Amino acid sequence: MDFIHQLGGLSYLGVFGISILAMIVLPFPEEITLISLGYLAGIGVFHLPILIPVIMAGLFVSDFFIYQLAYHGSKITTKFYTKMFAEKFDFLQEMTDEKLERLIIFSRFLIYFRFLAGFLAGYYKISFKRFVGYELVSLSVYTVLFVSLGYFLRNQLERVIAGVGVVQNTILVLVLLFVGTMVFRSIKKYLIQNGKPIIEAIEK
Repeated sequence: MDFIHQLGGLSYLGVFGISILAMIVLPFPEEITLISLGYLAGIGVFHLPILIPVIMAGLFVSDFFIYQLAYHGSKITTKFYTKMFAEKFDFLQEMTDEKLERLIIFSRFLIYFRFLAGFLAGYYKISFKRFVGYELVSLSVYTVLFVSLGYFLRNQLERVIAGVGVVQNTILVLVLLFVGTMVFRSIKKYLIQNGKPIIEAIEK
C-alpha cells in the first residue's frame, strides 16, 4: 500500500522516469507497477489517456537503451549473452526472422525477462525501423493490458489490499491475465498476413 501511495505522489514526468527504471530498480516485476498505476488512474489520480502513452514512452526508452548496447556489441551485453544464452539456449544461434520476431515480441510478457525484447533486437542487428515496429505492437498490448487490469479491477484490488477475498480476487486476476494473453496471440495471428512477419504488415 505504501508503494501505491508513493506512485500516487508522482507527476507524469515521474511516471515516465519510473517506467524507464522499473525493470532495473524495483525489486518486483514491473507488471505490479503498471497495475498499480492503472489502479491510481481508476481512482482519479491520473488520467488514463495520458498515463498509457507516458508509460509506453518510458518503457520504450528503457528498451532502446538495451537495444543500442546490444546493437553496438558492448562488452556488457556480449558477456551477458555468452554467460546466459550461448550454451543454455543454443537454439538462439539459428533463428529465422519469423521465429526471432515472435521471441522478441512475446518476451515482453515473460516476467523478469522483458529485457530480451531490446537485447535480442540489438544483438541480431535488427534495423531501428523494425525495432520500433516490434515495440509498437508489443508495448501497446502489454501496457494497455496491465494498466487496464488495475483500472477496471480497482475495487477488487482494494479488497486484496485490505485482506478481504484475497484468494478469490487473485484467481480472478490470474484468469484475466490468461485471457489477455490469448487476446494478444489472436491479435498477432491476425497481423501476420499470409505467413509474413508482422513488420511487413506494418510497413504496408
